[in-house]
Amino acid sequence: MNKTEKRKNVRVPFRSEIVIQYNRKELHLEGDSVNLSMGGMLVESRERIPLGTSCRIQVKLTGTQEPMGLSMQGTVVRHDPAGFGIHFEEMDLDSYSLLKEIIRHNTSEPDRI
Repeated sequence: MNKTEKRKNVRVPFRSEIVIQYNRKELHLEGDSVNLSMGGMLVESRERIPLGTSCRIQVKLTGTQEPMGLSMQGTVVRHDPAGFGIHFEEMDLDSYSLLKEIIRHNTSEPDRI
């Protein structure tokens, strides 16, 4: 079994505008999420947020009539050559529902969500 098969959350490729707030700073990234799951995201960035840092993540969605987005609280849990991984700690019900729909529409395994 490879590393991908051991993951409990389905991951989907996803690119959008992302704003990460941490330690009174903001990191603005355009189209830089490598993958997204119900449990977290891998963010493609040369800039690194230190491991263990708590952060607020806002993912702005385009292509909708009204401005929509996801808002989550998370923690930076890993670094790799492409960027850094954030584990989601909490999100409101609207963000949870919207995230679930985004993943459902972008995966070939909707039954695993």
